[in-house]
Formats: sequence, structure tokens, C-alpha cells
Amino acid sequence: LVRAAMEVLFDDRSLRGNTDGYYDPRNSFVDHVLRRKKGIPISLACTFVAVAERAGVARGRLRPVSAPGHFLLNYAGLDGEIFVDAFARHRGVEAGVLTRQQVEEFLERHNAVDPNAAATMLRAAVSGAATPDDVGGRCVRNLAAIAFNDEKPALQIVRRAASDAPRR
Repeated sequence: LVRAAMEVLFDDRSLRGNTDGYYDPRNSFVDHVLRRKKGIPISLACTFVAVAERAGVARGRLRPVSAPGHFLLNYAGLDGEIFVDAFARHRGVEAGVLTRQQVEEFLERHNAVDPNAAATMLRAAVSGAATPDDVGGRCVRNLAAIAFNDEKPALQIVRRAASDAPRR
């Protein structure tokens, strides 16, 4: 079911990582991700979990992994453990389905740490799977970082949040 959900979202529906506009605030809003068919790792992973669970993957089997510098999903099935990289999946199955060793190697390169440190980072991120509050907090921190670096997106974010706020 996990692989079938990947085929539907990333092959049939063409969702992909926004490599050209990674810091576009719209990448953090699922409605924009669905409309534009591109997003960042965390929004694509959240979308993927929702679709996979509706397709029949048991709730909680796809666990969010809030690793330093990247957001992945961990799935432990009958065939073993895999990591889903929703951001990279559009480049092919081999880019979107990773082993533990491949994720450790990525973390080693991305964070400029030695192999032991990368393995420790991943163990900590998997054992302390991100809660919904953690995921939401990371999304807010991503948006805050974007806003801090550019006033125009910051204004757009504030306007968007105000327009989406419930009215009394």
C-alpha cells in the first residue's frame, strides 16, 4: 500500500519537491501544495501520510522523522524498514525509498558530521518520532525563517494567516 500510494501521488498526480522555489511560503500550505503539485519535505510527507492512511496503511505505521535538515517518513513493514523521502520521490523510486544506511549517509553529508554522529542523529529522530505538535511547530519555524529573511513573504504570510483565521 505504501508503494501504491507513492505511485498515485508522485507518478500519477505528479507531486514533487519544489527545488526551484524551496523557500516559497506556499510550500508550507497543503492547499497550495495540492493545487501547485509541489512542496517541501514536510508538506509532501504530511500529504503522503493522509493519502496512504486513506488507502489502508494502518494509522501510525508511517512515522514522521524530523531529522536535522530534512523531513522523512519511516515505515516498518513485513519486508523490513524503509524511509520515504517525499521530496525526492519525483526523481524515481530509488530516490524516494531509502534504507537506513542511505539516510545516515545523507545526514552525514548534509550536516557535515562523521558517520557515528549521523547514525546517532537518525536513531534519535526515529525513536522520538515527531508528534503532530512537533510537525506543526517545524512548519511554523520554517515559515518564520522565511519571513525573517524576506519582508514581502512575511507580509503575505501574515495576510494569509489573518484571512484563514476563524471570524467571530
